[in-house]
Formats: sequence, C-alpha cells, structure tokens
Amino acid sequence: ENNGNLQQIPMQRAFEALRSFLDISKNLKSRKILCVATSALRDAPNKREFIKRVEKELGIKIKVIDGQKEAEFGAISSLNLLPSFDEFVTVDIGGGSTEFAKVVNAKVVKTITLQLGHVRVYEKAKSMDEKKALIKSELKRLDSDFLSKRVVTIGGTAREIAKYIQKKEGYPLYKCLHAYSYSDETA
Repeated sequence: ENNGNLQQIPMQRAFEALRSFLDISKNLKSRKILCVATSALRDAPNKREFIKRVEKELGIKIKVIDGQKEAEFGAISSLNLLPSFDEFVTVDIGGGSTEFAKVVNAKVVKTITLQLGHVRVYEKAKSMDEKKALIKSELKRLDSDFLSKRVVTIGGTAREIAKYIQKKEGYPLYKCLHAYSYSDETA
C-alpha cells in the first residue's frame, strides 16, 4: 500500500506539469497538441491509470513512444534547430534511458536506445563500482556506427554539463545554451 502512495507522488507531479503546459498552450492559442511520453511512462507500472486520467481530466491523448522513435525525434529536432553538419551523432541522456542517433547528410540512418538514465543507474546500482559496471555493460551494445567527430547532446543532463563547462571557462552564463559547443579538451 505504501508503494502505491509513492507511485502517486510522481504521477501527480507529472499530471500538474501537463496541466501547466496545457494552460500555456491555450494562452498561446495552439491549434493542436501532440503529447508523447518516453522512458518514464514506458516503464511505469501505473501507466494505463495515468494515461486514462490525463485523457479524462485534461482531454489530452498521450502517445507512448519507444526508444527508437525517441532517438529519431531528437535527431530530427537537431537537424531543424542547429547549423548544418554532414555527419553527427545525437545523445539524449534521460532519467530512464539514453538514446543515440546517427545522422548522415541530413538523414537519420541509425538509432539505438540503452537502458541507461541517471535515475535508472542511481536506483539499480548502489556503489560506484556497480554503477560503472552497469554503464559499461550497456555501452557494449553501441557499435562503431555511433562513432563521430561531432556529438550533439540533448536535454537536461547535457544542459547541466554545458553550464558547468561554461562556468569553468568564464563564459557569460546569461547567454543561451542553444548551439553552444566545446571540444573534448575543454571538458
């Protein structure tokens, strides 16, 4: 019973976030709302209950996408928002999974999703050695197709790393992170 209560807390927070986004969308007079869910909802034991509640109370239909589609969407957004590069790999480190997409000549040519997210690793492995072993084990699933001189990172984890590097470099923190780049020597 206590476990059920624990599941309700993140569900309520997610519900309130959706309600807030819906309010913003209405204020902006959006004509169409598309709601997609990723790893957290894919793996949630109460996902059906959450999806039904959101549709009933907010009128939003949620489409749960797999990791391959999540990787593809990240790559497409990078193609649409960043300078043009002949080839790059996107990396999206989330809470439950990490997605990679290889992009060549403005086309997504390969994707993979790994069961590596900062929350998942934290919850599954207690010691630092266990965390490293879990990460190494999952990373073995990547093949050489995902090697690239240019890596585009997506999401909150990447944003925090970039902010840390910016601070270390004395970069003006008020500037936008969008399209910020650094070399591996900087990191």
